[in-house]
Amino acid sequence: MVKQVKPKPKKKIKKAKPKRVRKTARAPAQFKGLGSSLSGIDLGLLGLGEGGLDDLNSGLLGKTGNSVMTEDLVDVPPKAKSRGTFKYPKSAKKKGIKVYVVLSILIDERGRVDPAQVLESNPPGIFDEAALQGINAWRFEPAKYEGKKVKVWAKQKISFDLS
Repeated sequence: MVKQVKPKPKKKIKKAKPKRVRKTARAPAQFKGLGSSLSGIDLGLLGLGEGGLDDLNSGLLGKTGNSVMTEDLVDVPPKAKSRGTFKYPKSAKKKGIKVYVVLSILIDERGRVDPAQVLESNPPGIFDEAALQGINAWRFEPAKYEGKKVKVWAKQKISFDLS
């Protein structure tokens, strides 16, 4: 006689659901009940319609003493007045490689470049050093904001082409 053993049914293991913890910010006791009642209280701030801001500089950016701006914020963007030359790397010249390099340059109030950095180059790395050396020789008419010369970040694309 052979005993048949029935397999025991597998018990389903229920995965525990993570408990949600609900945290609510509570106002300190001294501020309870102040929710919407602040609308009628005068906090002593200057009103926009009363001319209270006349004492402040009316310029959007205020005083620009040592600040650095971007091309899109200045009234008069910088303009190149003398351009240095760019040395075409010999290895690339032999192969006839065409390249472009996009630089981010800081043009100071005197129109000099300091510093410059490579944002993009295609193909990468071949002309980066040549572009950085060449752009440092450029001189610019400085950017102006509210009639004053200001430092400005600008982008300059340099194309290396044998034609």
